[in-house]
Amino acid sequence: NGIAGSYAEYVPVVHIVGAPRLTSQRKGELLHHTLGDGEFCHFMRMSAPVSVAQASLTPENALAEIDRVIEEVMYSSRPGYLLLPSDVPALPVSTRAHALPARQPPFSPSSLEAFTAAAQTQLRGANRVSLLADFLADRFKVKKALEQWMEEVPLGTSTLLMGKGLFNEQQAHFAGTYSGAASAPSTKEAIEGADVVITVGVKFTDTITAGFYQQRPSGNASTSALFAARAIRSSITGRSKNGQRDAPPPPLNLAFRPGRLILLNTTHCRWSRDNSLGQYAFWQQIQDSLQPGDVLVAEQGTACFAAAALNLPQDLQFVVQPLWGSIGYTLAAA
Repeated sequence: NGIAGSYAEYVPVVHIVGAPRLTSQRKGELLHHTLGDGEFCHFMRMSAPVSVAQASLTPENALAEIDRVIEEVMYSSRPGYLLLPSDVPALPVSTRAHALPARQPPFSPSSLEAFTAAAQTQLRGANRVSLLADFLADRFKVKKALEQWMEEVPLGTSTLLMGKGLFNEQQAHFAGTYSGAASAPSTKEAIEGADVVITVGVKFTDTITAGFYQQRPSGNASTSALFAARAIRSSITGRSKNGQRDAPPPPLNLAFRPGRLILLNTTHCRWSRDNSLGQYAFWQQIQDSLQPGDVLVAEQGTACFAAAALNLPQDLQFVVQPLWGSIGYTLAAA
């Protein structure tokens, strides 16, 4: 359950699973906690749909296979699976360890130039431009790049629930958490009323869009996904000219004039104090207690969706999992 959820929500986890010793495996012994057929890789193969790499370790392959799985986990930000026989840790390896360079996505300078030109053309004709980002921008380490970009060009910004906390919600141009038709009116206006919406790391899933009731300007969205970006009909493969995830975004700032930068005067949700035992009073207490640097873990259900209306202090880490939606996952945090 946890590994499948990590796969769905792009969490890099290395799942290390114990197995009978190699001598027992080679003899095909019929051992307990197996399928009783003398074959010991069934569960590793079962893990394949929810992991990006799998390996069964031996003294001969341990160093290379561990590196291969970890490399794929870090590159894809998804789980990997290592099957570890009980006697392998005590056996000498037959190969030497070596430095493993960080894997980088492919990059095309010509694609970047074409994308930048298309995006600038699109943005020059826009009076209102907003930025909508979500959890994949955090998973793939572009948060600092977005912060730098917003310092240079303070667009109206919003996140979906899974990416809440990505931006400083104390900034005047933060429009609130976008939830499709369930959004606060000012947040809906900031996103749905824009001429162009730039989306970064966004997945429009059912529970965070009020059942897919999201709206964006038709045909006017520049989109940045995991390893590609798109502006109208132009696209780019790769992340940056040096392959780094935290590199600055393309220089689209030239597409804006100062008069077109719209700061938002957003009024965040005001909680009622009328009912001391109700939801309003409860969430007012939560809002009042939040401090910069806190970690807030919201359970699936009422807590998860009500937390969307909170105005988070700067540097608060917000943890939620509305895509996989495993009820009770916050118990470990408690």
